[in-house]
Amino acid sequence: MPRSPLDFIFEKYVTVDGRSDIDKARKFIEKIYLIHHTVQEQLDKSQSSYKERHDKRWVDHKFQVGNEVWLYISKKRLQGEGKNLKPIRYGPFKILEKIDNNAFKLDLPPYTQIYYVVNVENLRLFEPPLIDDQGVHVQLPSIDDFSP
Repeated sequence: MPRSPLDFIFEKYVTVDGRSDIDKARKFIEKIYLIHHTVQEQLDKSQSSYKERHDKRWVDHKFQVGNEVWLYISKKRLQGEGKNLKPIRYGPFKILEKIDNNAFKLDLPPYTQIYYVVNVENLRLFEPPLIDDQGVHVQLPSIDDFSP
């Protein structure tokens, strides 16, 4: 095997009894490689578990810009008396822009104090009623629902 420049550098570290520091260096390098390999395996395992957990919450959708959707608001976001009796579905709201594959910008009233970009898991496609008695029933939250 041809000698590398490192072989010439490590020759001066040969000890009196004939053993060299090269063996110690090789053992150290092997130990570092083993640690690196173990850490990489653990990272891969953690990333796969995070991906699996994330994919469980994935919502398949067919939303497009211009569609009308219902916005589902959790009871935690609502304020005031009787918050458990208030509806959790509001809308319909128009989709203004597709931000990401999993997020859309909605045309929300400014008083709701909700960020305009909403995750798809909080949206449902608006379907108008089959029997059109009085037109579309718009359900908007009141200002008191979101008061600080």
